[in-house]
Amino acid sequence: MNKTSVILAISSIFSINLAQADSAKLINPSNNHVYKRFDSTKTWTKAKASCTNQSGYLATVTSQTENDWLIGKSLVDRSLWLGATDNAKEGQWQWITGEAWDYTNWYTGQPNNYGNEDYLQAGVGGDFYNGLWNDWTNSNVIGYLCEWDKPLKTHTGMIADDTNNDGLSEFVLFGNNGLMNKVVSIDRESKVIVSEVDFSAYPTYSGVSLSVVDDMNGNGKAELALLLTKKSDGSSVIETRDSGTGELLESYTVPR
Repeated sequence: MNKTSVILAISSIFSINLAQADSAKLINPSNNHVYKRFDSTKTWTKAKASCTNQSGYLATVTSQTENDWLIGKSLVDRSLWLGATDNAKEGQWQWITGEAWDYTNWYTGQPNNYGNEDYLQAGVGGDFYNGLWNDWTNSNVIGYLCEWDKPLKTHTGMIADDTNNDGLSEFVLFGNNGLMNKVVSIDRESKVIVSEVDFSAYPTYSGVSLSVVDDMNGNGKAELALLLTKKSDGSSVIETRDSGTGELLESYTVPR
């Protein structure tokens, strides 16, 4: 049995025992980056595009500290794509972000370019839980890990009553990441992001203030009301969105 067949066979065994459910978005306190594991399977190029379409990137693991945190949070406990390739020049691995290639976590004997393997996979054989690396071909379809490093430029924050109906209060932060006005709710105990709602695009609207209001659409989750200023003419707009789904419930332009 060749190397690819062995890895596929082992991956199949592990897929039986590991729950196929995307992780929550988790904040790494050592770098303030956000990570989310996606268990839906894709090729490396499609996984990279998926992260990009969500304003993030296919994750880069550039230190032992970062790798240990990912392992501790069970984010690399299965076969996943990471954001590195030597497709441009064989043997010269590069992170897609341009970060220095100083840290590696290769499985014994890897990379070996067996069958022209140019893309970075974490989680190999019996070492899924160590997040060890392997080079693999783009024709394979596995899960992937996305990372976000655009910090939220916070305008205001509050402690709010339960927004996601789990019985616990949340930190609620309002700001922008240069692309969108955003409201992020973080569980006060676990520090897990429980909701992340995009409002109107930041280049068009600047945010002014935030309110958390009672459930309006009967789904058991609070609503978020954001006062925005339209940059082109200075008019004020109030948007109300569901704190769980981000669905726009109301939009009202305040008469000038």
